[in-house]
Amino acid sequence: MFGFLIKKAFFNFWDNLYRMMLINLGFILVLALSLLAIAGINLLPFQNDILKTILFVIIPLLLFHIYSGGVHGMAKDVIDYNKPGFLDFFKYLKMNLVPSIIFGMINALLAVLFVFATMFYIANGHLFFSIPAIAFLFWASVLWLGASQFFFPILLGLDKNIFKALKKMILIFLDNPFFSIGTFLYSLVAVLLSIPTLLILPGFAFLPVIHNSALKLRLLKYDYIEENPGADPRKIPWESLLAEERKKIGKRTVKGFIFPWKD
Repeated sequence: MFGFLIKKAFFNFWDNLYRMMLINLGFILVLALSLLAIAGINLLPFQNDILKTILFVIIPLLLFHIYSGGVHGMAKDVIDYNKPGFLDFFKYLKMNLVPSIIFGMINALLAVLFVFATMFYIANGHLFFSIPAIAFLFWASVLWLGASQFFFPILLGLDKNIFKALKKMILIFLDNPFFSIGTFLYSLVAVLLSIPTLLILPGFAFLPVIHNSALKLRLLKYDYIEENPGADPRKIPWESLLAEERKKIGKRTVKGFIFPWKD
């Protein structure tokens, strides 16, 4: 099933390549604006390093989440085999503005706490306590990131209540830990592969496609269990559940994409 997620996300992305590349240019603009904001903060006359650090964290994350709210709406259309227009981005941006700000502030607060807690434990100097504490903070942050990848997809396709979406993203992560970790690693690899292309391909735009695809496919499991009370969650008939999605993707393969003469 996870193998099909890799295939679906890749080909949904590829079929909308020019849209995704333009979206990536938007992410690069967000990054540039964040760097300008940080440079501007450094020029401010006040010397409060703590406040500056907080602003360094909050501004980029807030800009990133606001922009991502619009991108996720387009990604949802893409994984549903629709062709969103560029004006649709602004529709989704407006629709998700409040949840994006709230989610961005939550993540910014957690990031600030992580930074200052890590600095405190490093300055503390007691390795016996500091190393386990920093390790705990790191892995707690990774787990939160793993759950967070489902927030916007849930908001768009499952529950528009912000706090219910937060609760459901955690429950989905806990109920599907290996799938969620695999999705997170897939996203991480996509980011690493984007570095040589300066975030143009596949870029950050690929991540919403991965995350929306992941939730869409995983919800097939819950629909099946709801329709078949007493079914064993460990024995889901994925082949039959994925039949329609496989038909829509077609018989294309990643190998055939790279070496079309061998297909």
